[in-house]
Amino acid sequence: MAAGFNRNAIYGPIKTTAPISDTVRYRNTLFGVEEITTLENDQPRKKIIFSGTISKGRFGFVFRNTLFGSTATATIVRNPTDTLYNSFSSKILTDISINYTPKSWMVITVGANNIFNVYPDPLLNRNSGTINYSSGATPFGSNGGYYYVSMRLNF
Repeated sequence: MAAGFNRNAIYGPIKTTAPISDTVRYRNTLFGVEEITTLENDQPRKKIIFSGTISKGRFGFVFRNTLFGSTATATIVRNPTDTLYNSFSSKILTDISINYTPKSWMVITVGANNIFNVYPDPLLNRNSGTINYSSGATPFGSNGGYYYVSMRLNF
């Protein structure tokens, strides 16, 4: 079992340069709500991994559950008063593999990562369907399950 817990936070006012000329997207802000939300919530505050390995003769079995904590993003849509907040729930991914060792120098493995095909929560504003998932606040891939066969040779 392994676990990681963290917390990022901003304390006090953000120190910036003198006011800059207004733009459509930022109004005199160098470190706004998007950046603050990214720093504090873009990565999960917890990640817990439970893994088990069993070996029996020439066979080996691996089972692993990984819990990724919740995340969040903020995107300024038109101007600083139109901010779109996205919250993404915790997810558990399950990986399994079976390996066979026919010779001491060869190991054949069949396995699956994310066997239950868990996907991240979709974005609220999907940009006309072209972007379904957050590129930043997703601690695991958005392609679902991954299945494989591999062979390892020891020389």
